[in-house]
Amino acid sequence: MKITAAFVAIALLASPAVAQPRCITGPEAESLTLVAMPDIIRETGRVCAAQLPRPA
Repeated sequence: MKITAAFVAIALLASPAVAQPRCITGPEAESLTLVAMPDIIRETGRVCAAQLPRPA
């Protein structure tokens, strides 16, 4: 759940269509990305492992 929330937050921050004032600064967004991205990538690999080919 934490990973999903972080992914949604990152997606919303990256979306130019969202016309809301920014609630976090650029450095805060970068820190959030650096913290959340490894978990997101790891979980994506775990979930998709059955569909992905094995590395050569």
